[in-house]
Amino acid sequence: MKLGFIFIILMVTFASQLLFARDSIFYKSSRGQGMGGAHISAVNDETTVLINPAALGKLRGHYLTVLDFEMEVNAETQAMVGFDFLRGIDPQTVLDDLNEEPEATYHLKSQLFLAYAKRNFSFGFYGNAVTDAYIDPTLILPFQIDFKNDLAFILGFNKRFLEGRFKIGANLRAINRVELKGGFPIFSQNLSLNDDATEGLGVASDLGVQIAAPWKWLPTLSAVVRDVGNTKYSTDGLINPDADKPEETKMSLDAGFALFPISHNYSRFTITGEYRDLLSSNDLKNSSARYHVGFEWNSYDTFFLRAGMNQGYWTAGLELSFLKFQLQLASFGEEVGNETEKKESRNYIIKFTTRF
Repeated sequence: MKLGFIFIILMVTFASQLLFARDSIFYKSSRGQGMGGAHISAVNDETTVLINPAALGKLRGHYLTVLDFEMEVNAETQAMVGFDFLRGIDPQTVLDDLNEEPEATYHLKSQLFLAYAKRNFSFGFYGNAVTDAYIDPTLILPFQIDFKNDLAFILGFNKRFLEGRFKIGANLRAINRVELKGGFPIFSQNLSLNDDATEGLGVASDLGVQIAAPWKWLPTLSAVVRDVGNTKYSTDGLINPDADKPEETKMSLDAGFALFPISHNYSRFTITGEYRDLLSSNDLKNSSARYHVGFEWNSYDTFFLRAGMNQGYWTAGLELSFLKFQLQLASFGEEVGNETEKKESRNYIIKFTTRF
């Protein structure tokens, strides 16, 4: 009874904070994106160390992930460059591509994750390269680009209470970040990460909490504080130590819930929702873009079907999971417009994982 009362109080508290949020997250998975972007209450594999370290207490057995590779592209970029994700790491090539299609929105992302995880403990290595860019002819510097490349070592741990119904966890991330963010003339000829990007080393930490009520559908409430105390970067980067340091990453708070109905012994559902960055009070006109809801149908832990809503746009996902490898596909929309003119970026993800 006391646990159920705490659960209800926390639900009311989180609901009262919904107008004070903005979307900000370090790592996104293909599973979560297929489920509308909501995953902090649903995650239950080796990616918990990045998504919600409190969920490390849910793991069963051991995971040794020797390859977890995702590639993401939006429809406009795929039409321009196909699946050549290496083009996104050269800002001059991105500008040249956009000069051919100046009305397109450019989005390319790739990420790699290697990890060992067991109940209450995990460590791993993570790398990504994310490029978002567009041309706005109304600006003095029309070519706008936001590029990030992170290389990180992650350590996570967790503590369980009340027979596992209450879990609290944390991670530590040592990060080398390369960032190129801002505007440039569209006639630029020699843009490069070496000359124009910032780079630095930083140490970050996320704190997660998860509480599950002792009821049939296991209603679960989660919260994750990301980049506790803000993440600051030094000027001593691994690649270009003479570069300026990147902008600090602001602390954020995400909250979510999930239900886990079981239809029969070999089939079950996950229903989940999430709201991003409860600490922020700015950008309220776009607060609806912070909602994420979705569901998953699991059959025999082999076939997974997912759907949801991300920032008001539909999402879908499919997974085939076998003993040593998994293949995941997902599609989701996200908002790249403004409060007066909405614009969807339709993104596609393919993921391949090998683990033991």
